[in-house]
Amino acid sequence: MLDGIVLWGLGVALGRQFGPGRVQRAIETIGRAILLTALAPFLLLLLLMGIGRGLFDGLREYRRTGRWPRNESFIARVKARRSPPP
Repeated sequence: MLDGIVLWGLGVALGRQFGPGRVQRAIETIGRAILLTALAPFLLLLLLMGIGRGLFDGLREYRRTGRWPRNESFIARVKARRSPPP
């Protein structure tokens, strides 16, 4: 992870010192890729926890009320956007 941060920082520093270029962009992109690869297991775990929490809350709402939860404000925004102007 530190290698990715160092490469990303080096790419940014090269871009500031010499202006944007192919080498600078390549170093910065490789640094970001290494950092993302190192963080991927944690990001995946967070994603799965968020999806699981949403499913759990939805099932709990369904068991309590007998209806699946709806995001009424989102539905109202979509309907307003799709309706023709007066």
